Amino acid sequence: MVREKAMSIASDHEINEVTKRECDFYRIRMNGGWDWILATFDEKSGMVAIHSSFVTCAYSWPTPGRGEESLKEFFLSASADYLCDKFSYDHERTFREQFSFHKTVKRLKKLILEDRKTNNIDKETAREWYDDLDNLDDVQDATYFQLQLDDVGNDKEFLNHLGSDWYEYLQYAPSHKYNALENVVIPIIKKTLKDELEQVERNLFK
Repeated sequence: MVREKAMSIASDHEINEVTKRECDFYRIRMNGGWDWILATFDEKSGMVAIHSSFVTCAYSWPTPGRGEESLKEFFLSASADYLCDKFSYDHERTFREQFSFHKTVKRLKKLILEDRKTNNIDKETAREWYDDLDNLDDVQDATYFQLQLDDVGNDKEFLNHLGSDWYEYLQYAPSHKYNALENVVIPIIKKTLKDELEQVERNLFK
């Protein structure tokens, strides 16, 4: 039944053209073979596809968008920050960043101290909320964190103090995937391309 449904959906779409061509494919292994990177460069379409033990992503830079540079030259000249931004463009927010428990607690503690200095809250309340924040469980999900805020103070008083825009106090940091892409995957691919292009230049003078 599942297969028949899939075939029915496929038949609803008319295929106008299929293009097949050769691309430059790189297989990079590291750390004793435990980690790996597969990278494909298609000069014609400008597509760069990355599948690795760290992260999987893809993006296309058609010729008009990269000037007279080849795709590999463009990739080498672009900053890691720019490339990461493009590779994460179509992904969910969790690809780029993740909730930071420690940064959020630090931000809320700062708010408590600021409110105490301006006498928006009394000393006893400030101390109670501050200590309650220290006793929260270290969670990596903003939803679970919000549930814990219900227990800071009595009868959700801290959450009510933050107001309806409480979520604006949540802090985020680059995700593990984003960090790996920026600090591991892209630099290694760049090194591979640089070594290749330098070898091509050396061969010209042999």
